[in-house]
Amino acid sequence: MESTTQQPHDPGDDDIKLRQMIEALTEAVQNEDVDFVLAITSFQQLLRPFELVEYMDVVRRGSEDPVESRRWNDALYGYVGSLEGQEFPAEETDVIDTVMANLQFDSIVSSDETADESYDVLPEDEVSEDDNWEKTTFSYTMEQEEYERIQQLPTFKKALEYASGSRTGYSIRDAVKFIEENVSPELGENMLKILDSVIAQKAEQYANGRHTGYSIKDAKGLISRFGSSDASKALMESCLDKYVYDKAEQYANGLRTGYSTKDAKNHIIKYASTPGRRDAMLRRLGFI
Repeated sequence: MESTTQQPHDPGDDDIKLRQMIEALTEAVQNEDVDFVLAITSFQQLLRPFELVEYMDVVRRGSEDPVESRRWNDALYGYVGSLEGQEFPAEETDVIDTVMANLQFDSIVSSDETADESYDVLPEDEVSEDDNWEKTTFSYTMEQEEYERIQQLPTFKKALEYASGSRTGYSIRDAVKFIEENVSPELGENMLKILDSVIAQKAEQYANGRHTGYSIKDAKGLISRFGSSDASKALMESCLDKYVYDKAEQYANGLRTGYSTKDAKNHIIKYASTPGRRDAMLRRLGFI
């Protein structure tokens, strides 16, 4: 009987597989195919999770195209979310937590750079132009010196880690509670304003389907419970209108199995942020 000799493992094979995996991941991210991104990242065995998190973060930060950077940003959030509940060595957990904390800071700074002059009222053009929901973004203003001071405070860093989910088992609820119980009212008010950016971002992820199992209803509930002020909540809800309309349009065009034009109309009536936005959406789809 002939004996068979096992071929030695060729390290070059892993290099080829790694390159192919990275190419497939990059294509999925560019196509904003969330399900495919999670399939690739969840089943690949060439990189440890913390190594993949580091790689995705390096690509995100190295991109000069804001759209491409945002895509990697979303993919990174989705991948880290899929790791929830898994246990890793302390040093690997520290790497993942650090990346996510930096990611959250970058998101907040990005919001500050595009902030309007007034935090407490909606921009005038958005109030008067009800059909402008595609361009609505969340922003607020704060003195740069105060923002930078708060950013360095250990209490705020801990609250931000809670809110961003980079501390396993903690959430926005814990962050808000931590601030309310441990920080003076005046300072706490500004901290909660900054956390509004985290809430707004997570609400949009719920509304656009980037968090499996969450919906526009969940997004609105998140805003209602944890937004820092009525004005902030109103602006955050107006940012969801683009997703309300997109889903209604899919219903109306028959792109969602089991849904109809009646569902499209009811969806808008139920979730549009204001009567003006509601009527504008209904008008665009030909219901009024």
